[in-house]
Amino acid sequence: MQNNAIFVVGYPRSGTAYLARLLGEALNSPVVSYGQYHSIADEGLDRPGNYKIHQLHLFPERRYAPADANKQPVEQLIIGDTILNESAWKGERIIHILRDPRGVAVSVMFYWGLPDLDKAIDYITAESSIMPCSWVDYITAWQESKIKFVQIKFSQLLTNTGVTLYNILSCISVKLPSDQDIETAIVNQDFAYRRRLIEENGDNMPYGKDAQLKHLRKGVVGDWRNYFTCKDGERLHNHAGKLMMELGYIQSNDWYKDLPNVRKTTKRSTSL
Repeated sequence: MQNNAIFVVGYPRSGTAYLARLLGEALNSPVVSYGQYHSIADEGLDRPGNYKIHQLHLFPERRYAPADANKQPVEQLIIGDTILNESAWKGERIIHILRDPRGVAVSVMFYWGLPDLDKAIDYITAESSIMPCSWVDYITAWQESKIKFVQIKFSQLLTNTGVTLYNILSCISVKLPSDQDIETAIVNQDFAYRRRLIEENGDNMPYGKDAQLKHLRKGVVGDWRNYFTCKDGERLHNHAGKLMMELGYIQSNDWYKDLPNVRKTTKRSTSL
């Protein structure tokens, strides 16, 4: 691993691009694709900072090394077709961002233009053409990993951005930027401000204006309540309830029973 690399990882639609861009701004460093993986977050390629921030859906996986007669599992990091062995991976600068799977499901529905939330829940509860694995399998793999990483929640980043960003930077052994640099990064990555920039210049950004606009919507916590029904909640709970409880996203196994039987919101917009 390059000692100037910072990897921002997470399940798709969990806020990885937002965090990567915040770090890039705060450290005055480029957010750049890794290998053949073309990231929608890329920006600031001419920034002179000392680091390279990579936004990835990196996946830790235990596999048996072919040459190991004792069949001892070797932990590897999977990036598409790229595999990095634990022995070659120091892990000082991996940041894993978690997002409530209900928010993930809504964001998946918008970003991929799915017809309804049912299809989005299908995608995040099983391996699919657009997902590397289920949300539970992805998060569990990181929770059980022996690779060193810093973990935060997307909700923390949205509701207490400055403190969360400062804490991340303190944990990953980088030269800390000034408070003013952190504040400037937060202002420049504000969702509404970014959408205005995309409207003006989105065609010059990775994947173009339409993809960039779909990538950003509200940047708020709890918007899933406008879309989930009791049936949706029960489906997701049956798949992810135990892990949601462990992570503090729910406080009881009955959380979905008070949700409406019919979706309150039928008009869909684009967004994170």
